[in-house]
Amino acid sequence: MKVKWHVTPETKTFSYQGDEGASAVTLFKNNPRPWSLRVVSPYLRFGNMDTLRKTMPFLEYREEHAEKRSIQAQFKGLQDDVRIGLLNKDYTKVKETRAQQVELTERENMLNAVIYRKRQQSLLFFSKINVSLDGQKNEMYAYYHEKRKDKTPVPSREGIPAEKPDTEE
Repeated sequence: MKVKWHVTPETKTFSYQGDEGASAVTLFKNNPRPWSLRVVSPYLRFGNMDTLRKTMPFLEYREEHAEKRSIQAQFKGLQDDVRIGLLNKDYTKVKETRAQQVELTERENMLNAVIYRKRQQSLLFFSKINVSLDGQKNEMYAYYHEKRKDKTPVPSREGIPAEKPDTEE
């Protein structure tokens, strides 16, 4: 069983990994800012955050960005080959290079769609968390407001009559 804590001024992370491979991650936030990818992303880089990566894969899209950059670099190299082929009037090579460019463009479009979907899923996830936490916070404030308002008088000692707390009017 592995238990790891990571503490920063803003958040605390607790991760647990059982002997049978079951694991859990708990994030505690110390500040009143809403939850967002920006708050969670520093913890995705830790070695003990594999559980978070597995349970919420939409938070991680660094690999897709790296692959997209490599595709763009390959595309630029193919553009140079097309220019050279056009200058040398080697149209069969230009045709093959254009076909490779089309394949790279299709892969890039597919990666763009994956990145977009992951971003949308993370936005939806964090908005749902923030809405539910705001509702819980409002219920808690209302509960304690009612408790304070309905506060019963404190019983007195030694026969002195109890005083009622000051009420706001």
